[in-house]
Amino acid sequence: MTVLNKDENTSNQVLTPDDIVDSDTLLNAPAVAKLLSISRAQIYELVYQRKIRSVRIGRLVRFRKQDVDAYIQYCLDHVPNWD
Repeated sequence: MTVLNKDENTSNQVLTPDDIVDSDTLLNAPAVAKLLSISRAQIYELVYQRKIRSVRIGRLVRFRKQDVDAYIQYCLDHVPNWD
């Protein structure tokens, strides 16, 4: 499993979608927030509500790309029919 950090000295580095190498890549909350176009606080709320799967590494919260994709698919499948 890969943990992406552009710079070893900065833990607040925001990853872009181009930085995501494969589905086993672990993403931080700012990277997931950027992918979903929502705030970091909303990401943590989704974790608290257990709506998006996450991995805890000590105090850190990380996300597998495949779990983010699964959350997106879940949202698409549960959109109300506007017809």
